[in-house]
Amino acid sequence: MDYAASTFAKIPKSALQKLSICSNTNLRRCLGLIRSTPTHVIYHMAAEMPTSYRIEMATAKEIIKCIAYNLPMKKIIITDKLSKNTSYYKIYQKYKLIFYNIATINTKKQSLRKIVTDDNFFKNTAKNKECNKNIINTILKEKIHLLESQQFELIFTDGSIKDNIMGAAFIHEKSNTTKSFYSNKKVASMTAELIAIQKAVEFAIIQNFKKIAILTDSLSSIFAIKNEESNNHIVQEIIEIINASNLDKIEIHYIPAHKNINQNEKADEAAKNANQNGERIRIPWTIKDAIKEIENKIRKEWETEYKGKITNKGKDYGQIYPEIIKKPWFQKKNTKLESRDIKVINRILSNHTFCKDTLNKMNIYDDNSCETCNTIENTNHILFHCNKYANIRSKYPLLQNHTTLIDIQKKYGDKMYNTITSFLKQCKLEL
Repeated sequence: MDYAASTFAKIPKSALQKLSICSNTNLRRCLGLIRSTPTHVIYHMAAEMPTSYRIEMATAKEIIKCIAYNLPMKKIIITDKLSKNTSYYKIYQKYKLIFYNIATINTKKQSLRKIVTDDNFFKNTAKNKECNKNIINTILKEKIHLLESQQFELIFTDGSIKDNIMGAAFIHEKSNTTKSFYSNKKVASMTAELIAIQKAVEFAIIQNFKKIAILTDSLSSIFAIKNEESNNHIVQEIIEIINASNLDKIEIHYIPAHKNINQNEKADEAAKNANQNGERIRIPWTIKDAIKEIENKIRKEWETEYKGKITNKGKDYGQIYPEIIKKPWFQKKNTKLESRDIKVINRILSNHTFCKDTLNKMNIYDDNSCETCNTIENTNHILFHCNKYANIRSKYPLLQNHTTLIDIQKKYGDKMYNTITSFLKQCKLEL
């Protein structure tokens, strides 16, 4: 669906509708939903954005890469020479403030000759989960003693994201130096950690240190620096600064977070309070941060649309899920239902099942009445009230003590799904 999607961002509504129908149909089948299910419910349940938003996102990604990798198209984009009839023009104008501030990526492979990374704090001593704080501090003392005996200057770093404010800090205990930095830009935690490392390196160069050891609790930052083909501009800047400096050697060591390591805790505190005591800095967008920022904006648009639609269609589903979700309920770790059962629950949640009430609205049945109870046969009636299944229901207190799906879902959440599928199997029903 996303292949060449950027060419679709400005297609006629009739063509977009055909693409949407194709996407709607496939999603509905995968989820086991029936054709009367509202479209916004289908996309919400799948934790996907509707077609128009996905096309917009795909176009934005292409523009970001054109700018970051300095592709020939970049000059046309940033000088506003795009035709107004193109999809690129529409998306560029919408997110211009983000596109303006994307860092350029160096595509040349960089040398890590001066850099040594160590991502294994515990080595053969013990595993992280088996270690208490005393053992961790003992390992750390040994590490510090070894590094100091080799004439390394030790700098502890940390990053923080708090209330959408990025904070970064480093501590050099020997000179009693604590420096912190902040930005109001919404970025990933790894970006904050990398900024802290970068500032620590810059400090070491100013101090004319020859050998430094940076101790960080960010494994993702270490892995990013180890990657010689990283497309993160901060990583590239760190390596360039080191290679161009008088530093003889730099080692970057992983240390566990929140394990009562005094220096790490101080760096963490400094990073969290950076917006009060630190220096404000400007950070160009990394590729990942720029993509995430635009995705968040698009998702907010989709959420606004979804919230507006559930007031009209899919009201019951909207009461269970008033906001958009990042992951479908059936992808959670504790979900142990078979595919067929998941599809049954999906139909029940959507309130569009194979009950008489739904089928009557689809003009498949002429009557929507329950043959036993002479009342409307909807999903709630079958699960909680129908006398035909009273004996079986008596084995399930969860179903006896509630009157609607909304009530039971709000109280028990996903835990109730096993009970419902078990009840339906005993009743030999497939809603």
